[in-house]
Amino acid sequence: MPWRSQEEDLVICLIPELCYETGLRDDIRTNHKLMREIAMFTCLSPAERINALKKFYMNIDNSPESRKILSDWGLSLVQNYEEVSGRQLDEERVYFDGRQVPVGPKADFSKYVVNNKLLDAIAIENWLLIYCVRDSNVAISFCDHLRADTNSFGMVVQRPQIVAINNDRIESYVNALRKNIKKETQIVVCICSTNSNDRYTAIKKIIDSRTLQNNLKMKSIVQKIALQMNCKLGGSLWSIKIPFNQKVMICGIDVYHETVRKENSVAAFVASLNGKYTKWYSKAMIQNQKEEIISGLSCCLISALTAYRNENNFFPHNIIIYRDGVGDGQLQICEQFEIPQLEEACRRILNHKAKITFIVVQKRINTRYFLTDGDCFQNPNPGTVVDKVITRAAFYDFFLVTQVSTQGATSPTHYIVLRDDAEFGPDIIQRLTYKLCFLYFNWPGTISVPACCQYAHKMALFVGQTLKTAPSEDLLHNLFYL
Repeated sequence: MPWRSQEEDLVICLIPELCYETGLRDDIRTNHKLMREIAMFTCLSPAERINALKKFYMNIDNSPESRKILSDWGLSLVQNYEEVSGRQLDEERVYFDGRQVPVGPKADFSKYVVNNKLLDAIAIENWLLIYCVRDSNVAISFCDHLRADTNSFGMVVQRPQIVAINNDRIESYVNALRKNIKKETQIVVCICSTNSNDRYTAIKKIIDSRTLQNNLKMKSIVQKIALQMNCKLGGSLWSIKIPFNQKVMICGIDVYHETVRKENSVAAFVASLNGKYTKWYSKAMIQNQKEEIISGLSCCLISALTAYRNENNFFPHNIIIYRDGVGDGQLQICEQFEIPQLEEACRRILNHKAKITFIVVQKRINTRYFLTDGDCFQNPNPGTVVDKVITRAAFYDFFLVTQVSTQGATSPTHYIVLRDDAEFGPDIIQRLTYKLCFLYFNWPGTISVPACCQYAHKMALFVGQTLKTAPSEDLLHNLFYL
């Protein structure tokens, strides 16, 4: 058969019996001992990564066959790594009620959280505690610790209405909830003997009694639970100084995709409601599609703008949106399909008075950069920004490291600014992005993305895996999904 020079469409058929799934199964991921052993080979330190690259270069350079293949392709390998210059953002300070504390070089303020008055502590006066009879001792201990160990950060917790059930079947918890929840009930805590997804879906909030049986960790566990309860009821834990002179609303967007049926996806939209960026409005939509691109952003933004006006008696002048989960291949369609929806919302409710800044957040990237001192390599400190050389010529983008890595190499987050109507400029956007990484109330330190993105991720995950339906309007002003 003569060789055909023209392009052809090739169909590759895979035989299922000869194919194998790749990646790690869930049972492997939950095996902490095995994961630690795997991490010894997958989580390489900066020095180990550099040495591996040098070894890779030497192996190719010492192989005539490899050099010939590269030469035929017109390619060559450079042994030296690329040197770039970055900058270190200033150390931040976290504000509690009446006190501010430095976060230190590791951007960690966990030791201050339980020893300072919370920014906005909610008194828990009417709450319900449900537990199985065999966990009575655990429940009593939990109540005692909850009342005693929350005084240090200014929470007032009264004794709960206690309901003891005879067994830990799902229907027993559901019946107890239906019979005992009243209009004035603020929050419900259920202590369960075992962890079960079906039970969690049924009652939404579980404390595994096994975690409360460790007396050495009891105080720490109870304090973390109390902080979550405060957030779920609309309280705030801490803040950070974001010196905007303008009226700015900050939003986060993320999408959850169902992994089993792969039919529906859940889009979550989270928007700030106050000037300290500690109160948030959350809205979720269930889409009858599995694509990443969202089709109902106009409705979400209108709801968020209405909530913002109700909270402040005015509309924001600027809207900054962090869009998580968009890959390189979706940037153009995101810019052409999602941003016009936001413009439509502004046109309908604000007459185009608000300026939109739209930033794409990319976590799953392969780029790594390290601090170097001669031949010594180490992870960069939190707040290290690189916005030249390794960035893209066609985009307004930057890389930011926000966390300290205890194992392996720190992964920076890539930010692409698709639009900046307010012309904030790189310095303001980079500093703002770093500050927002301190405001996730489930972690007393920095996280890898701005808090609004993580809240959107948590809400989409919670609605997609647990609720399976849009949450009640009464919950949208609280971080009920933490």
